[in-house]
Amino acid sequence: MNSKKFVNPESRVQIFRNMKAEQEKLFKQRCSLIEQLNSTHPRDLTKDLVNNIQEQLNTFNEESSVVFDNLVTSLTKDMENTNEDIDIALFDLKDFIVKNDAELEEGVTFDLIIEKKAQPYVEARKHESKTLILNAIAYQEDFDYKMSEMTNNIVNFFKEFATTLDKNKEKLKATEVNFQVSLANCGDHHDEITQSQEDQLAIKVRSMERAIHHVMLNEKLKECFDLLDQIQRTYRNYNDEYIKILQAYPSKMDAFFEEFEGASLGVFKRFPLDQRERIQELFKKETEEKQKKLEADALKKFEE
Repeated sequence: MNSKKFVNPESRVQIFRNMKAEQEKLFKQRCSLIEQLNSTHPRDLTKDLVNNIQEQLNTFNEESSVVFDNLVTSLTKDMENTNEDIDIALFDLKDFIVKNDAELEEGVTFDLIIEKKAQPYVEARKHESKTLILNAIAYQEDFDYKMSEMTNNIVNFFKEFATTLDKNKEKLKATEVNFQVSLANCGDHHDEITQSQEDQLAIKVRSMERAIHHVMLNEKLKECFDLLDQIQRTYRNYNDEYIKILQAYPSKMDAFFEEFEGASLGVFKRFPLDQRERIQELFKKETEEKQKKLEADALKKFEE
């Protein structure tokens, strides 16, 4: 009963070796996904990329569940086989004693000898086997749960960060487009005014060419000069508005990057000091909710 066949059979050793190999493979696969995210430059980090990583991670988690189920099945079957071998060994021992017709003291039977001398070893081996297997299953379940939670939390962090980056990339693009549109609208608006004024000037010039006396010529000339003054003011207004748009752009970009920086730091739980009380209250609430979840999970596991 103290032999390796019953204490730690080779079949069980092989199951644990396979379990270790599967654990190592899944661990490396999960770490590879995390490293892929970690090595991605923020400019290339997108929500779609993280979603793709998350899908691969879910596949590995499902594979891990299958590995765990197979482990439970294999260990349970191995324990049953080992217990069966123990029972056979016990039967063979009793048969050997009976066939050798050993002399027994008065009141002593073969069954009593087996019960007193052999049965405790049998029960001990079975109990040790069951305890070992239950501990192995519990360890594997706990390890897989923690690994899954950790990797999911990391991926969710990158997903939140990537979502923030995507939103701000779109916002930056919109800001740049709006800037170019403002410049274009400004130019188009003043081009229309200038074109109208130049058309009017051309008409005045033709009228001036047809003047039949000096009085009419002077009147038409004055009208032409007035239109030239208007055209000059139009170009000056266009220049002023254009410069105003250009000068406002850096301030808009500063405001954008300040907001972008705040949103990005928020993902890392870094907030301005003036929000200290609000953030402390928020963290307190999050901690209480997580504590309740941990207690509920622990209670559920205890009840099971």
